[in-house]
Amino acid sequence: MWQQHRSKIIAAGVALVVILWMASGGFTGDSDTDPANTSNSEAAESMDENGALDQLDRVQVETLSAIAHPEQIQVSGRTAAARQSQISSEISGQVSEIMAQDGALLNAGDTIVTINIDDREAAVRSAENRVKQYEIEYRTAQRLLDRGFSTQVEVATKRAELESARATLNRAQLDLANTRVRAPFDGVLEQRMVEAGDYVQVGTQIAEFLDLDPIKVVGFVAEQRIGQVETGQEGRAILPNGAEHRGEISFVSRTADPSTRTFRVEMTVDNPDLKIADGLTARMVLDGPVRLAHRITPAVLTLNDVGSVGIKYVAQGKVAFQPVEITSSNPDAVWVTGLPDPVQVIVVGQDYVQVGQTVDAVEVNSDDAATAAGLTPPPEMEDMETVPEINMPAFETETTNPLTPFEDNNDEGMETP
Repeated sequence: MWQQHRSKIIAAGVALVVILWMASGGFTGDSDTDPANTSNSEAAESMDENGALDQLDRVQVETLSAIAHPEQIQVSGRTAAARQSQISSEISGQVSEIMAQDGALLNAGDTIVTINIDDREAAVRSAENRVKQYEIEYRTAQRLLDRGFSTQVEVATKRAELESARATLNRAQLDLANTRVRAPFDGVLEQRMVEAGDYVQVGTQIAEFLDLDPIKVVGFVAEQRIGQVETGQEGRAILPNGAEHRGEISFVSRTADPSTRTFRVEMTVDNPDLKIADGLTARMVLDGPVRLAHRITPAVLTLNDVGSVGIKYVAQGKVAFQPVEITSSNPDAVWVTGLPDPVQVIVVGQDYVQVGQTVDAVEVNSDDAATAAGLTPPPEMEDMETVPEINMPAFETETTNPLTPFEDNNDEGMETP
């Protein structure tokens, strides 16, 4: 009996020993308690933590120095005629002839329209005769006074009558001259309001007349800048078509507009060919005082949390923000004041870093700064590693058209899947 179960007891004992040994970890080992594995895990964790702490955002900077640059005062305005006259009739009568059309270039004294003379020539002749009569009577009274046959009162009366006759003659001559409505100065007949046959009265508007050479550019300067503008100051007028014309300030108002607190300023610009029309939108650019300023590309301008326009720069390895004042600008660059000198302006990556953040500043040359500001990808994209190309093995596949019918519809001809 014992002999029959001996082999089974031994096998069971061996199996029990093996099970106990495996349970103790002696066969597979415990990776959690392995000193080597524990050291590697801690090192990897430490590397990850240090890597996160030591990795800095990279930005590109350009070192700029301030240079002397004239501050520019830019004023929005419009063109205006140097003189504008509303010509009205000084007599009553019917328009007899049109002598000039709209847009005509006239010299001072040229006739625009004529009004019927009627009896005005006769009135002049009558007044001339009365003047002659009273001149004779006045001289006679003086001779009689010298001989003692007249008095001072009679002489004074004749003299008053003579002066009245002369005034009447002057009025008649003026009425006759006013039958011809003339240009008051050299200029352009902008618009004529009457036609032949129209009846006009004293005060009826006849035409609008403009003097466009020189022409004025009128704008309004803020009260903060009015102290930098003075009569005789040179500047430029830029028209909507891009044309620029030199001129000088001819008038600076001493009274501010009560609603806008701005001051009216006028620039005089030569316009010999009359190509500058009245009423065009124009921009005055005046040369102000020379100041130290930095020339930057507009792409580096940014806003802070309160909406102030400024520039992010690097100082002692950290990002700083400085509000700036734009003194002048053009499509390619702007001139600003308020920055430290010299300054490392962030030209790439300013939108991806915060004020006070420590960064890795990479210097770029001035030729590449503008290009880099618009074309270089963000810093975090530059640090991305290129994903290696994975060569996948090619597998041959057999394609079966599911819509192709079986040639043999018998069940025997169909393969069993």
